[in-house]
Amino acid sequence: MRHHGQPLFVGVLGFATVVLLIVVGVGVSAMASFHEESKTCTVTGKESVAQGEEGHEYRVYTEQCGTLAVRDDWIRGRFNSADSYGQMHPGRTYNMVTLGWRIPILSIMPNIYTASEVSP
Repeated sequence: MRHHGQPLFVGVLGFATVVLLIVVGVGVSAMASFHEESKTCTVTGKESVAQGEEGHEYRVYTEQCGTLAVRDDWIRGRFNSADSYGQMHPGRTYNMVTLGWRIPILSIMPNIYTASEVSP
């Protein structure tokens, strides 16, 4: 049986591939939200990096912990990433809880979930 010049199984296979990729993507995102690490990091810089036409990502650069992101986390109900990002300052050291992993080839970095300044 043909549908628009292609065998039916090609369309089904394509649909199944898309569904599988969505399920894997959601699963990895959920797993990253529950991979938690505590770190002490000194902020050396920060910036808002453009992501597409209207999006952006807050990035924080540190001496000990590499590059981190500050993003909202829908799974944990955190929606104050802009406030958290604004409260962090270069030259200061913070105790942080991060979520997720660093995957350089995909430009994925851990998300700063909480950060409290270490007393000088």
